[in-house]
Amino acid sequence: MKLGKLLDVEMLRAFMKDGFILRRNHPTLPLAILNYSNSCMFQDFWPEVVQQCRGLVIGAVRDHDVCDDCDVIARPFHKFFNLNHSSEPLYHEGNLPAVVPTVTEKMDGWFGILWKLNYAVGDKAVHYGVASRGSFESPGADFATAKLGKLIKYGAIDEFPAGYSAVFEIIFKAGRIVVDYPYEGLVLLALVNNETGEEMPYDELRNVWAKIAAYAADNRPWIRLVKAHNLGSDWYDRPPHRVAQAFEAEQGELKVKNMEGFVLTYPRPGTFPIKVKIKFEDYKRLHKLITGVTPQMIWGAVHDPMAPWMGSAVPAHFREWAIKWRDDLYNKFHADLINIHAIAREVLLNTEMSSDTEQHRKRLFEALNARDTKVASIAMTLLNGKVYEAHQAIWKRIRPVGREDVFYREGQGE
Repeated sequence: MKLGKLLDVEMLRAFMKDGFILRRNHPTLPLAILNYSNSCMFQDFWPEVVQQCRGLVIGAVRDHDVCDDCDVIARPFHKFFNLNHSSEPLYHEGNLPAVVPTVTEKMDGWFGILWKLNYAVGDKAVHYGVASRGSFESPGADFATAKLGKLIKYGAIDEFPAGYSAVFEIIFKAGRIVVDYPYEGLVLLALVNNETGEEMPYDELRNVWAKIAAYAADNRPWIRLVKAHNLGSDWYDRPPHRVAQAFEAEQGELKVKNMEGFVLTYPRPGTFPIKVKIKFEDYKRLHKLITGVTPQMIWGAVHDPMAPWMGSAVPAHFREWAIKWRDDLYNKFHADLINIHAIAREVLLNTEMSSDTEQHRKRLFEALNARDTKVASIAMTLLNGKVYEAHQAIWKRIRPVGREDVFYREGQGE
């Protein structure tokens, strides 16, 4: 399939120029991945072209412009939303297709897209990989691509049908968001028709997965299949927004404590299905609490023992990360304070007294400045007895900069 058949390439270029769609090239192969930026989420900006670029893999030479004739190598899910998303009428409950949806578990990992490229390099003619939603080289993409090893070695990779793109949830400990899965690996979510965007029916998807699973001699499949929930005919007499609450009522609170929710997939012949997300309230609470937490936020609340992300209700791996930052900041603060106290004491003992208070302060500051210009004003503040102000100045000195260590970034838990 060609890119120009899938979407309006001129509009794509305009959105790329404006920063709504990001392009990343494969490090060695003529591939690029197109993904919408965080600006789209912040601005609730979802034109059709943007919705198609949810990790769209195309054939493209580095530094060459996207074009109508670029090959679509792998087609991911069309962008989908939470039920009743305000700006998307298609996803409002009253507008959903009048068909029974497929109900599958909403997985809490990183989205992955399997790609295959026929391209001769040395003695290798075919290349495989799994990209995360926006990168060929993210931690999730590296982990997922490594998981393909056995599928490629033993030929199970060939069981994926031609003309379809396999999409996965990448579950790995280092990429954990909220849910604590007892395994790592790839979970097959769907097979997407490259031409139409339709998804293979779940029963057929299960058959494809079973063929792949049969290659594992130890009855431990190399990939998992997303769980479908047969909620019974009476469930469909209830409105979709009651699905999560009804499941929780039936299964009990503990059953859903370690689940994100459900995806309801409504098939539409000839085009992509309508998919809606329905999440459990406890998951939404935890996800909102921890997603996007930065060292700066911990710095801002480190004096508060009741800071919400230190509490027992948050996942243990997140609490450990936050507490490490808290302890590092405390250690930096006390090291700074001890050093500044020592400098102030040394200067005070070695500076000649003067009966003129202002003159004496001037001498002290000059001596402090000569000793260490970076902390002279803080040390002088301490010598003037303004302890609170000095402590606040030290906190400002050690405030983290940059956003390299944001707790989970990619995908924002979509």
